[in-house]
Amino acid sequence: MMAARKYSRHSLQRRDRKADLSNDGESARLSAVYDGGPLPRSSGGSSNSANNGAIGFKMRTGARRLDSGSAARFFYCAKATREDRNDGLSSGPAPATAAGATMRDRETANWPARNGNHHPTVKPTDLMRYLCRLVTPAGGLVLDPFMGNGSTGKAAVLEGFQFVGIELDPVYAAIAEARIRVAQPGLPLEAIA
Repeated sequence: MMAARKYSRHSLQRRDRKADLSNDGESARLSAVYDGGPLPRSSGGSSNSANNGAIGFKMRTGARRLDSGSAARFFYCAKATREDRNDGLSSGPAPATAAGATMRDRETANWPARNGNHHPTVKPTDLMRYLCRLVTPAGGLVLDPFMGNGSTGKAAVLEGFQFVGIELDPVYAAIAEARIRVAQPGLPLEAIA
């Protein structure tokens, strides 16, 4: 697992800040994350449960459930920072709305001018790098059929993988291309069709 980043003592102690942790298994961090425990096993079928009937999934005798332990078993990563989100794109320093703006003002604000990357689902590069390494063999190819803003592509090229991304919207394809070019400036990108 990746080495944990250094966090302030405050963020490790507050339960509402769990998503700010990247865990390396150290006991101090393990105790800061809720241990939900395993789900209860059902011994008999239920009339409104598809999991234990003849039609639905039924666990084999002796099978183990892998749902015990704390949430520290997972890779936690905070949402993408503004720098990560807008890497390679021009973005304005001024806020898109005033401090006392109404919901209507926020809906009609020019967000693309404020945020160069206005795609709704920007993933943190650290998280996508981890996932690329997790599922792709060394020197392998990462395929993203719904590329969006290129978070996966940026992570794949930073990890040294080949990358093929497909995006229907030309605006998002341009955002993805800019983000990937910043990750690998000399990388030859094929024409976007």
